[in-house]
Amino acid sequence: MTSENPLPTASGVIAAITVALHSLVPSDKRVAELIVSDPTRAIELSVAEFAALASTAPSTVVHACKQLGYRGFQDLRLALARDLGRDTHTPLAEPLDDPTPAQILHRAMENSARTLMAGLKTVDPDAFTTAVGLLDKANRILVLGTGTSRAPADDIAYRLTLIGRDAFAPADAIAQHQSARRLTPNDVLLAVSHSGASRETVESADLAAEQGAPIIAITGRSTSPLIDRCTVALVAGAPEEVFRLETMGSRLAHLALATAIYTALAYADEDRAQTALQATISVDERHTV
Repeated sequence: MTSENPLPTASGVIAAITVALHSLVPSDKRVAELIVSDPTRAIELSVAEFAALASTAPSTVVHACKQLGYRGFQDLRLALARDLGRDTHTPLAEPLDDPTPAQILHRAMENSARTLMAGLKTVDPDAFTTAVGLLDKANRILVLGTGTSRAPADDIAYRLTLIGRDAFAPADAIAQHQSARRLTPNDVLLAVSHSGASRETVESADLAAEQGAPIIAITGRSTSPLIDRCTVALVAGAPEEVFRLETMGSRLAHLALATAIYTALAYADEDRAQTALQATISVDERHTV
């Protein structure tokens, strides 16, 4: 790209559009992807000019903007202008040609930082506050995740037990379903799924809902079967990375959410957290050679 066509930044608007991409019909998605790929040009062009660039009709551009939550193209342009004008984060970088290991390390760290900042702007603070409140009152917390979502799920469950919360994360699908069946309205299901479409996780959510248990979703997409079933959604997505491994960035954002949940619950009941942590330290000391 040339200086006349600057690289897009990880702004709040771009982060939100990225999360919503998977929920759009193909014609709207094409418009949204063009906005994400070059937001500066979207700011500079009229709706007719942008429609020509996207090889579509102006009415389709306006419709896409409305599906993204704006009143129209002009409203989106103003939001982009405000956001990009104050954004100081690292720009999205172009793919490297035949990169060295050192270049890959630098790019991975750079993209990770950008992913976390994008996640900060897509997680609804009110939804996070509601989720923490539900978890704080829960008798038991069932944490679920399959495939590459297993790591964030295990991490959350382990951290919560460290501060005295009754959290558990069954490993296999049968155990997950059985545990979901035993939940009550006083418990919480915390489901981690990048796509929100994992069959095992969605089935467990259905079972938990039948028992009246609240469902909190940590996910990377704003619309999905899991979103349809959850009580509270914490959406932290990530722009697509090299080799189309967007889920790797999403996992990073989900692990950051795990840290935020752990910290918020520790502060919500400091006495319980300190007692549990001290017990953990005592056990560790007994096993130290």
